[in-house]
Amino acid sequence: LSALEKKKAGNKLAETELRFRRLIETAQEGIWTVDENGCTNFVNEKMCEILGYSSDEMMRRKFIDFMDDEGKDLATELLERQRDENINDFEFKFNSKCGKSVWLKFATNAIFENTVEYKGALAMVSDITARKIAENVLYSTSIELEKTLTDLNKIMDSSLDVICTIDANGEFVKVSMASQKVWGYTPDELIGTKFMNLVYEEDVERTSKAAEKIA
Repeated sequence: LSALEKKKAGNKLAETELRFRRLIETAQEGIWTVDENGCTNFVNEKMCEILGYSSDEMMRRKFIDFMDDEGKDLATELLERQRDENINDFEFKFNSKCGKSVWLKFATNAIFENTVEYKGALAMVSDITARKIAENVLYSTSIELEKTLTDLNKIMDSSLDVICTIDANGEFVKVSMASQKVWGYTPDELIGTKFMNLVYEEDVERTSKAAEKIA
């Protein structure tokens, strides 16, 4: 190549690198690259914003250094399984600079191969803290609901009176154990059948009106 051609090629490469760097720095997701030892060698502005550290504070530090002990144990386990199970997405809990816990999702589809030139990883990072909080609230609510239903079942099964729930079609949904003593039917025999089937013929019309009023 002539000197002019080399200069043009160099200028084109520089322009490409500049566009790439601008794209990386303005990305709406964090970008974090580490070397073969797990040490940070690049983070973009969004990544710094998420954790509250400057680029200089994160450089050369292992990414697990920003986790609590629970997160470190999980990260170690997942990364050991990564190559065998081809895991590309990870969710880790980090400690931000201000001490706030932050959940991050790492999409590591761009894993570098183990080569002589480089061995490490690049990850797109998303802040999923709000989602994790919502999941924990939902889980806690589910546990409380299950406990409430268990307590309700105990009350129903210990009652001497028939306690039941009926859907919009007039069919039994849940029936207490007292139904067998009072009506002669077990709960399983009644569930899915219409409660009007148990009403004395002469009282059907009056019971239907009462049921409509209640509904």
